[in-house]
Amino acid sequence: MLSERMFRAYRRTGATKQALLAVCVFLSLGSAEADAFLSSLGWRLSPSLAQDCIVAWFLDHRRHEHSRTAVLDELNELFGSLGIPRLMTQTGNFFSP
Repeated sequence: MLSERMFRAYRRTGATKQALLAVCVFLSLGSAEADAFLSSLGWRLSPSLAQDCIVAWFLDHRRHEHSRTAVLDELNELFGSLGIPRLMTQTGNFFSP
């Protein structure tokens, strides 16, 4: 769960978009809610980015079918097969430098 403390840390340090997309998956947000959350931190879901389109689809269609971790694992497996960077898997991916 995203705590108020984590939210303040994201606002202060500038979390990466990939980290925030993973947070949206863990919070089981819909795509509109996710876009509003991302917007509050300076990001948006872009219809021209494959990763954003896939995450938005998963948020609207798969968020209640599995555990949150299973959805993130499924997303990362799909991203890996498509050559798209995975969410929350690389060092330095949680917070921007």
